[in-house]
Amino acid sequence: MPACRFFPKTDHLTALFRGLQLFAVGAVLQGAAYGTTLATNIGSPPNGDSFIDGINGAAEGFTITGSNWNLTDAIFTLFDGINGSPAPAIDVTTSPFAVGLYADSGGQPNGSALVILTLTTNTIAGGLGTYTATPGSPFELLAGTTYWLVLNDHDPSLLLTWRTTSSAPTTDGATYDGGVTGGMTSSTQVSNGTFVTAGTHMFQIDADPVTSGGAPEPGTLFLLGGGLLGLSRRRVRWIRAKS
Repeated sequence: MPACRFFPKTDHLTALFRGLQLFAVGAVLQGAAYGTTLATNIGSPPNGDSFIDGINGAAEGFTITGSNWNLTDAIFTLFDGINGSPAPAIDVTTSPFAVGLYADSGGQPNGSALVILTLTTNTIAGGLGTYTATPGSPFELLAGTTYWLVLNDHDPSLLLTWRTTSSAPTTDGATYDGGVTGGMTSSTQVSNGTFVTAGTHMFQIDADPVTSGGAPEPGTLFLLGGGLLGLSRRRVRWIRAKS
């Protein structure tokens, strides 16, 4: 029938819809594994530690390369105790323990934290443990900028250390700038100019790439495919009614 030439065949539209479905599923799966590890040496053999209690702070530096990233989390390995013996657990809801990302000045952290990260647990257990902290607000890591991950618990009665390792972190989207230790005026404020080179602390930085927002959402693709399929079925019913 000539009218059929002006509208795609039903099987073609069905194939298009199924293709859009698969594309949308792929977009969902890609989004679920979107995060990138910019730097990590987590899991490396430890060889020492740096105290991060009282006025003692420790930091790890990294510089963003290539493009901007949205910070998702920081991971680090701590030891609560001394001489291999665990100390009592630390309740981070009442202790002044803080994780922050700081600006760089002359190869060391400077000023107050640009963003504060919060532990995903309320307790630092006695002994060795690896912990994750997430930013309290969205934070964009800018290309060409150096940042310092700084840890401190401003309670001098604690025995908290950040584990070190001889293994430099592997990087992707960032370069590694080394570890330092120095003084803290509070758990979220460094004592400027007091930091000196130290061992490499065990840490990891994860982030998502900053996107332009130009790609269609998976839900939009499903709706488009469903609309095309529904339209094709209406067209088929109209053709049958005319014949």
